[in-house]
Amino acid sequence: MAVTPKFRLRKGDLERIQNLLAHASPAENRRIFRRGMRACAEIVQKITTEEMIVRGRRKSPPLPDRLTDRRTGSGLIGSIAINQPRDSVAEVGSHLVYAPLHEYGLGRFPPRPFLSPALEKASAQFGTIFVETIEQELAR
Repeated sequence: MAVTPKFRLRKGDLERIQNLLAHASPAENRRIFRRGMRACAEIVQKITTEEMIVRGRRKSPPLPDRLTDRRTGSGLIGSIAINQPRDSVAEVGSHLVYAPLHEYGLGRFPPRPFLSPALEKASAQFGTIFVETIEQELAR
């Protein structure tokens, strides 16, 4: 189960990105875009593991609306990873079979989304992240 960061850029960010990339070769553009997508995915991963999953409730019952990490092992938090199969795609998700159960709910298990809210929270930063990534790469 994974979420793929999709986002809209503000007009000012889009124009700035186009102007910066106009000075790069196609190979540089692919590398820059891949790094930008990776940086966006890392923000989603960080928000998911640090803010969306409540820690430290080992002996307490689960919360009705928030995902809790009650294990002493890595559990779901440790399974949140980034997969980048192509330059234009970066996925953040978990390989654990029970991750969708928590995200979407099923039967008597209420939904306790952790990836979708993290993506929504992070998406406001994506344009800025791309501009910064491009500037760093072109400064090399």
